[in-house]
Amino acid sequence: MPFAVAMEKGFFKEFKADVDGVLSSAFSLTLIGTLLGEMFGAQRGLGFLLMQAMSLHEMERIMSLTLLLVVFAACANAALLALERRLA
Repeated sequence: MPFAVAMEKGFFKEFKADVDGVLSSAFSLTLIGTLLGEMFGAQRGLGFLLMQAMSLHEMERIMSLTLLLVVFAACANAALLALERRLA
């Protein structure tokens, strides 16, 4: 059953489940988990580049990667919040 239909019929409220913010929370945790995995166990990716820049004390690259990640996370979170509001 599609998520929108379940929300419309009130299935989640019936079971006292709070599904507001589920998409953005799931995305945030997934992004953090992926970055941590890349930082400590990958041979490429943003996490690997960040760890490499940290070990070489390259502040410009550290700050640019951090800014890139923050902007990406903020845009994705805003899009998911808009989607949640549209479905609710």
